Amino acid sequence: MFLYLAVVFVGPLSACIVGCITPLMGLWFGILKPQLSPMVPVIALSNAVMCLLFWVVARSRIGNKPAAVGVDEWTETVAGMETKAGTETKAEAGGTEAKAGALPAYRSPWVWLGIAVGSVVKYLILAGSVRYIVNVPPPIAAAMGVIQLVNAVIGGVLAMAVAQILRRTGALRE
Repeated sequence: MFLYLAVVFVGPLSACIVGCITPLMGLWFGILKPQLSPMVPVIALSNAVMCLLFWVVARSRIGNKPAAVGVDEWTETVAGMETKAGTETKAEAGGTEAKAGALPAYRSPWVWLGIAVGSVVKYLILAGSVRYIVNVPPPIAAAMGVIQLVNAVIGGVLAMAVAQILRRTGALRE
């Protein structure tokens, strides 16, 4: 969940850095068992790939209609106000306007597709690595399977709900 939130609020590069550092810190502080140490580089890679794919897919375009927040009249601003050509923007109304290139609001189908693609590719990296590359005990191999896919999807859904709440309350801005 926090990797998706990091992509939304601090950008893909920062989210990738967090995604690569967390398995190392987990191993260092004993949160991850020593048997998982061969998986640390793979977990870091899968986290980074998930963040990048989510960001790329969520910023995709449909024809000439950008899916990103605040780009034109087809999109929704951070606070949920639509900006139409010739009408006042959120900034003119006293708020803040979304910056160009930001991620779309949670209603965009591209956000949900980004969560799905990022989650599936993360699962494929983890499951493929325990099957073909890294030799780990069977319980650890099982933990790197479908459980990771379900966890990533649920985390993405929860992250978008939290992001929308933070946007609407003004607690965080993109």
